[in-house]
Amino acid sequence: MSPVTHFLLSWVVAEGIGRDPVERRVITLAGIAPDLDGLGVVIDVVSPWVGGAVTAFYGEYHHALLHGLFGAALLSMCAAAAVRRKTVVGLGAFLVVHLHLLCDLVGSRGTSPWDLWSVSYFAPFSKVATLQWQGQWPLNAWPNIVMTVLLIALGFVWAVRFGRSPLAAISQNADQVFVETVQGRWRRFRMRGHV
Repeated sequence: MSPVTHFLLSWVVAEGIGRDPVERRVITLAGIAPDLDGLGVVIDVVSPWVGGAVTAFYGEYHHALLHGLFGAALLSMCAAAAVRRKTVVGLGAFLVVHLHLLCDLVGSRGTSPWDLWSVSYFAPFSKVATLQWQGQWPLNAWPNIVMTVLLIALGFVWAVRFGRSPLAAISQNADQVFVETVQGRWRRFRMRGHV
């Protein structure tokens, strides 16, 4: 699934687990952190532009370093190290990393039916327990789009009802501006007698 969808799903879990903004931020970011192993794409693109060798770091390492048990354990330990409630947040991070893996297994196929993303659960140490699902839908398939739209809508509802949004995981200031704007628009909408 897209990083946006991973981010929003992780935010939903973090809202249920985290007591304070730091815990929620750490859990949310842990849910998108497995995709850090895809940053090799930057080298793959830039290297030929600057006269360097053609590389394939993205194809080699994405879904190979942090998309498995090793990544879940590493990211959970990093999350736990950043907060006071280490066990709860560490387990929350472990959960959202596994949610990330499940979502990739279900809905991250390429454009062709044979372009499946697999998850090697014991990578980077072993290819044993490599999981792949033949029914995997494409990254741009309607289920992914619908899920993302619903999660965005939930972000708006959450902003109105609870005074915080997924943006809090990125920037408290951005979250505050967003929440104030959404709540202000909602109040004006209600005052006009629409709700």
